[in-house]
Amino acid sequence: AVGLERTSPLSYVSASRGQEKNPLVGSSEGVPGESEEWADQMGWPVPHGLHSLFPYGLRRGSTVGVRGSRLAGLLMVGLASSQGAWVACIGIPDMGWGMARLFGVDFERFIFIPGCTDPLLAQAISTAIDGFDVVLVGRQVILGSHEKRLLARRALSRQVLLIGEGWESREQVQGQLIAVEGVSAGNGHIRELLLDVCRPGGKP
Repeated sequence: AVGLERTSPLSYVSASRGQEKNPLVGSSEGVPGESEEWADQMGWPVPHGLHSLFPYGLRRGSTVGVRGSRLAGLLMVGLASSQGAWVACIGIPDMGWGMARLFGVDFERFIFIPGCTDPLLAQAISTAIDGFDVVLVGRQVILGSHEKRLLARRALSRQVLLIGEGWESREQVQGQLIAVEGVSAGNGHIRELLLDVCRPGGKP
């Protein structure tokens, strides 16, 4: 496991590969490659604590399936958004706005579509892929495997990071919320949050 220290009220994020359980805490100053040119061409760098999961950063053109906690997807969205990416979110009517902000989402470059009619779902996602850097699709969006493959190919051709909750894709991450500190009986403010993020089944 690798711990990542954050300077925001979101204090700790834990990332693990497979079954490794050796905590290592690193500073959030370790976002490598602060070159905007690199982000424009290749994707978005990640802090050192997440290198085991994303050795090449968050890559443009890739499709990532998210299992478990939605926070794993918000983590990726926040990392890209905080580095200037334009983000479209489709099909998450119960979005946690406060948590999205803590993860670094810039709402000035963010569009939110809580839902749309079934015949237009794939078209809406395809349109978002054509116009945004990152597209997050909620688990309430029901698509067939063929439609998902077509959207993944479109994301690859447009060099867009496509994140699908519950999607079966070659690249997947699984998130689990471990602990939240600072809130008691619904009162208070989040001081620390521990999120475990791993590759399902220990896959690289």
